[in-house]
Amino acid sequence: MNPLVSIIIPTYNRKNQLIKAVRSCFQQELQNIEIIISDDGSNDNTFQHLQEHYHEHLIQSDEIEAKEKKHPYIRYYYNENRGASAARDFALQKCNGMYVKFMDSDDELIENTLHKEVDILQNNTANVALTGYIKRIYKNGAEIVPLRKKIPAPILNEPIDDMLEGQSLWVSNALYERGKIKDFMWDIGIPVLADWLWAWTVCLSGARYISLDIYSAYYNIHDGEAITNSVDWHYRASLSREKILKYVEANLKTRGELNQRRAEALAQYYYRNRIPYAEHEPRRWKQLWQYCKCLAPGFKPVEDNRLALPFVRALGPVYGILVFARVRKLIKRLGLSRPAFLR
Repeated sequence: MNPLVSIIIPTYNRKNQLIKAVRSCFQQELQNIEIIISDDGSNDNTFQHLQEHYHEHLIQSDEIEAKEKKHPYIRYYYNENRGASAARDFALQKCNGMYVKFMDSDDELIENTLHKEVDILQNNTANVALTGYIKRIYKNGAEIVPLRKKIPAPILNEPIDDMLEGQSLWVSNALYERGKIKDFMWDIGIPVLADWLWAWTVCLSGARYISLDIYSAYYNIHDGEAITNSVDWHYRASLSREKILKYVEANLKTRGELNQRRAEALAQYYYRNRIPYAEHEPRRWKQLWQYCKCLAPGFKPVEDNRLALPFVRALGPVYGILVFARVRKLIKRLGLSRPAFLR
């Protein structure tokens, strides 16, 4: 059996990175692939750039039969700008494959790995195959090799409990059975951390997971993409994370599956999530403390100073010595033990 695999790639003004992403799909032993490019309103001639490189494989309309094009073939759709989540939702409704993989337009699949993910799903009862990935940092177009990091495949034995304990999924390191996810949506009003919400949506649906001990994709970070190191991003991420945790909590309560262990794990998540609030809403993180104690009576927080470091790193280079003193004061207010370099 040679099942069709749909690879969904949302893009916005990344024509050069997109070509690399598509090329990595072509470098797979498995060739029965449809690549669905959901263009979120690009104005950098993305389609013309694709035509120059993949004219024989490119389809711009649903009216053209895929059999007229060489495999792998590319379906291209252009829509007004609504964000990556909406672009993924649109593409998911257009795909025809038995299996689905999501990619960001600046990521790449590792050569000859996709067929291994397909094989393990075909030979097991799982709905989702998980693999590892490799994070690469680029500056001025060149990879900073010392910062390359290998992230092994997550192992989800008890998916809900494992997710509550910190296991999570990245967009490109999973292959899904389309029948399991075809009615799910990415775009439901969460501005950041949509991938974490998606992971929870799939997990809470009762999906069965299987891990594969390989690295299947490169997660590439380029110049100008350090937004996730900003204090503002961490604050907005905290708002989104709290909404997602409320969604998980409500779902488990409705199903009668919020036991003491899960309540305590949720409380730990809520408590750790309070850190970026201290800069924007000093009273908010104190309210979360009270909420945690109500959710899990007898709750005792497990401190993790590492969670404060992105906050510290983002402020330090920007404001220098003035903020250095402010950060020390902030960490004291949060009740955390200070890292050695701040003592």
